[in-house]
Amino acid sequence: MCIQIRKGHNVDDLHGIMCVDTAGAHRPWTEDEFKHRLDYSRKENSKKMLLVATDAADKGKVVGFLIFRIHEDQVLLNRLVVTPERRLEGIGTRLLSRVTGKIFADDHARMVARVRLRNIGALEFLCARGFKTCGVMHNHYEDNDDAIKLAYDFPLRPLTDDPINLEAA
Repeated sequence: MCIQIRKGHNVDDLHGIMCVDTAGAHRPWTEDEFKHRLDYSRKENSKKMLLVATDAADKGKVVGFLIFRIHEDQVLLNRLVVTPERRLEGIGTRLLSRVTGKIFADDHARMVARVRLRNIGALEFLCARGFKTCGVMHNHYEDNDDAIKLAYDFPLRPLTDDPINLEAA
């Protein structure tokens, strides 16, 4: 297994991340939803980032991705998906660790995620990596599903010794 984590490219990686999302997400996003969330030209007071996990042994095929946004001292984890057949290989953990290493270096205080109440796999994954439940958001989604709000308070040291320079990646 030769998994590489790199900064994603909005247009170039769209097809690959959509395939992963369709195969592995609880409710896959549409192409328009991806374009909206990855539109770096939108005027917002936040920084967005896409990290992509690729398998070098499989011609650089996208096997996972993570989308997050930095706003003031908080990081919002928008999407983390690994293709089902590659789960339990540490890919999701590596993607998340790259963000926590970078954010630690940038001195942000907290990472927040919202997860559908019925998405037990995502809740277990994040809680096993130090996220704590900090609230319920009733009727949060367009289909009136509830969301569990989770928070990860950055420690005094990163979760990994494998930080990523998001500017150079």
